[in-house]
Amino acid sequence: MFSFFFISKTYWCRGEISISLCYHPTADRLTCALIQARNLIFHKQQSINTDTISIDCYATISLLQRHQLRKKTRTNYHHATDRNPVFNEMSVFNVSTSDLPTSYIRIVIYEVSTTKKFEIGHCLIGNHDRTQPTSHWQQMLRVLRRPVIVWHPLKL
Repeated sequence: MFSFFFISKTYWCRGEISISLCYHPTADRLTCALIQARNLIFHKQQSINTDTISIDCYATISLLQRHQLRKKTRTNYHHATDRNPVFNEMSVFNVSTSDLPTSYIRIVIYEVSTTKKFEIGHCLIGNHDRTQPTSHWQQMLRVLRRPVIVWHPLKL
């Protein structure tokens, strides 16, 4: 029998990302902005041991409805010189009001090396389950047409 109590916290929390959500019901438009990340845990061993690093990273922002991919966007490569890269990139999705209860957003942050990419972590925001990111989704629906910014943990 396996015990999951001894798994380290770094496995579950790989940093945090600041996300802004805004819904415009008259235009059926959902705007998701990836503002910045903080305390990212990179895969390269040299970046874990020092504070000054030089790593490229990017993110994918996907809209899913009923667990099916509707649209996927990718940010530009960002050169991270510390554990807190700033993205300031926005993705706009067309989502009707009737599709919002079955929709959610998946954001994945990747580290890029010369030969391959590694997933740093991901975050799910929306009505996929009943966790903390659901409250961000509900806040967005309460204050229509205004951005709501929340920090979300990245999980692996």
